[in-house]
Amino acid sequence: MCRSQYRECSESEFRCENSKCIPSRWRCDHDNDCGDKSDEENCGEHTCRDGQFQCSSGHCIQEHFRCDGERNCHDLSDELDCPPRYPGDRYCCEEKFQCDNHLCVEMRDLCDGSNDCYDNSDERESLCSNYTCNTLRRFQCNNHKCIPLYQKCDGIDNCGDGSDENNMTICSHRPRPCIFNEFRCANQKCIGSNKICDHADDCGDSSDELGCHTASNCIVGGCEQTCTDLKDGGYVCHCIRGFRISPNNPKICNDIDECAEFTHNCSQLCTNLNGTHACSCREGFVAEINGVCRLEQGAITLIYSDSPEIRAFNLTSHTAKYVIKGDNIESLDYEPVSGIVYWTDSYGKTIKRSYLPGSPERANVTMGYAQNLDIESRAKPTGMAVDWAGLNLYWSETDRTGIKPRGSILVSTPDGRYRHSIIATGLEVPTSVVVDPDHGYMFWTDIGSIPKIETSWMDGSKRRILVSDAIS
Repeated sequence: MCRSQYRECSESEFRCENSKCIPSRWRCDHDNDCGDKSDEENCGEHTCRDGQFQCSSGHCIQEHFRCDGERNCHDLSDELDCPPRYPGDRYCCEEKFQCDNHLCVEMRDLCDGSNDCYDNSDERESLCSNYTCNTLRRFQCNNHKCIPLYQKCDGIDNCGDGSDENNMTICSHRPRPCIFNEFRCANQKCIGSNKICDHADDCGDSSDELGCHTASNCIVGGCEQTCTDLKDGGYVCHCIRGFRISPNNPKICNDIDECAEFTHNCSQLCTNLNGTHACSCREGFVAEINGVCRLEQGAITLIYSDSPEIRAFNLTSHTAKYVIKGDNIESLDYEPVSGIVYWTDSYGKTIKRSYLPGSPERANVTMGYAQNLDIESRAKPTGMAVDWAGLNLYWSETDRTGIKPRGSILVSTPDGRYRHSIIATGLEVPTSVVVDPDHGYMFWTDIGSIPKIETSWMDGSKRRILVSDAIS
């Protein structure tokens, strides 16, 4: 007797058209788990499990996502016919903007050129014409559009009216001249002459305090470069641009390493020189007149997520498109050698991956399909990073099943094998992790009861805290 080629699916499983068996809970979950999309077809006839809400499309989401002010159903049906949740018949809390369709978005996302509400009510002209940006995080264009601060003076007209690229005003790197009663700091800041040598770091780099001498004067002072007599006696040694008084010798000037202190304006590479620095571009890039490094040929694509989908934005043609349908995508990273995108699925508490459509090997492919790496656990994955040099996968996760949340950082091969925890103690709620394969370092954040930023070698050894105060 010949045996069947395929095993029988259990009562808790769904049989795909290709005879593959998948858990029934994966049916109609916005994910192509079968590989042939049969688990995402005829969802109108599908009944969701207890504790789930059924979208108008038939897809299932967790019940607690219903009426939470966020788009969890792709058709927005989870936010329809919802009762007001806050005083004053509001659907959103005071800290968030209420869209016309009752979705809630962050105030910082208003008038930023992106349709965060999905009905464009956060970009309405009547709203944005008089809108004032949060200047700590955004730059206010002349046309009242708000853009991230890092886009100011980047060589691209992000405002649309050129006001973020004005080389005569905001983008001028020439320091303003200090007036007669001011002192120029090593960082080019101007402070009042009465603030020199007052035992307070008014410059911000201590250059107004390092070269102070309470006796004698400049004639016999012996300063290496520049000297200024103080009004009440004594003198201060200071330096020309690109140098700073040595903390070990208040008369000697040391070269400032602008590259190490990040005080340069290089687009990519910085090389320190005596008294100054030089900028250059990486291989495959060329410097334009304004110093910004641009790709010599081809196009650059930005991969990002808006939670339900992964999108690709072509920085050359300024076009965006959906490339991969996900679920609740919390973080993602890209591996350039094989052209694979990895992401954490906070709904399924797992990690998935897909080939990026439109890459040279897949020029005719328009949509990617998720592959589950089957590393599900009771902990929720949060941050994600790909080691493109050693081809390893790093991620952070938080287990909230106990009295106190427990976090960890894990590593595996790109296909999810050989999973291993490398940071398992002293973590509560890690939210992100990044790796630097060039130098062998790993960095992560923890927003638990003691928030901090930490680093270690990529094997988890040599762990140390970078920042633990004044953050939350």
